[in-house]
Amino acid sequence: MNAASPDSETLVDSVQELAVRTKSGDERAFAELYRRLVPRMRSFLSGRTDLRSADVEEVIQESFLKAWRNIERFDEAFQFSTWIYTIAIRTAKDFHRKRARSRRLFNKLAEESLDISPDVKSCSVEVRESSDNVWSIAREMLSKDQYSAMWLRYSEELSVKEIAQVLKKTSVGVRVSLHRARASLQKAMQEKGLH
Repeated sequence: MNAASPDSETLVDSVQELAVRTKSGDERAFAELYRRLVPRMRSFLSGRTDLRSADVEEVIQESFLKAWRNIERFDEAFQFSTWIYTIAIRTAKDFHRKRARSRRLFNKLAEESLDISPDVKSCSVEVRESSDNVWSIAREMLSKDQYSAMWLRYSEELSVKEIAQVLKKTSVGVRVSLHRARASLQKAMQEKGLH
């Protein structure tokens, strides 16, 4: 009787067996898990979320990366597919929260600018998608204090008084910092054609 090749073993192994092999460090088993589960996960996420297909792909990539990094936490008493799908659902929720934070900031900037329509729903697709980039633009160009104030205000939704306590500044100082940060971001967005 001929010994089975590693490739033929992979084809007959169950997802659970592949997960156990992955946990012991078998990268090929993980690659096979990825190959088998991505189409199913893509269908699952597309049906369960309102993510665009490119976003679904990003969530899948991030989910498998998290699974690989934390494979030692996988409990073999449970199904691997349950574990990876739980990771994917949480990753999709994190993705939505990140996008919502970006849109809140973008909406605030839109309200305060004459060049940006306050009704984001009527803006072009490119402008709405650009809201996802606001935080990366802010991180690049604002001081640490300005970025922190913006994050606490628009992402964490803290009041000016609460931000002042966190940053150990006066309320007036926080207001000035927020005003300058918004003005700088508006200018940067206009220069990048995101108005």
